[in-house]
Amino acid sequence: VLSNKESDHLHEALTYIHKHHLNDFDWVLKANDNTYIIVENLRWLLYQYESDWPLIIGQRFLNEDYMVGTYAISKRAFVRLIENGFTNADICKPRFGNIDVDLSQCLQHLNVLQIDALDDEGKGLFFQNSPENALFPEKLDPNYDKWYWHKLKQGPTNCCSDRMVALQNIWNTHLYYMEYFIYKVHAFGRHRLPEPLPQKKTLEEIVKEKF
Repeated sequence: VLSNKESDHLHEALTYIHKHHLNDFDWVLKANDNTYIIVENLRWLLYQYESDWPLIIGQRFLNEDYMVGTYAISKRAFVRLIENGFTNADICKPRFGNIDVDLSQCLQHLNVLQIDALDDEGKGLFFQNSPENALFPEKLDPNYDKWYWHKLKQGPTNCCSDRMVALQNIWNTHLYYMEYFIYKVHAFGRHRLPEPLPQKKTLEEIVKEKF
């Protein structure tokens, strides 16, 4: 259904999961080999939603309206994708393009809601870019504001949520740097107390936020 070689591999992987592990998960996370995931923050985010709702959550790209890079697909959306999308070329039309565009547009045709993942302050949780470009997107492109559904912000205190879930374009030893600075470094006197999980959202709230 998806066209290029990478898409074929993703198609095969998702079909395998559906066939052998359908009862073993609530969400499917699509990530690349250069992605760093902060699993605790992913749990915090997904806790707010029900996996029985048809959702895809990530960073929403404005051009062609799709989720880019790393995103979470709810079980309900995943089942629709495999059973109603991959089996119907009229819904998920083969194309020679971006794997994320293919998948997102297929899910849109199946009435799956796209959630642009932001915190309560409007700061992003998913980033397809490296840490440097997430912090200072203008360095990558002066027109960065035109890329995404939400306005990107610059600088260490503004760019990103303190509940950031995913960063991409992190290679080799840089993955170890992320692990060290997140989980090993402790600033004396700034240790956080245990925090409660967030309040769950309603489906009505999600639809209202989308439109």
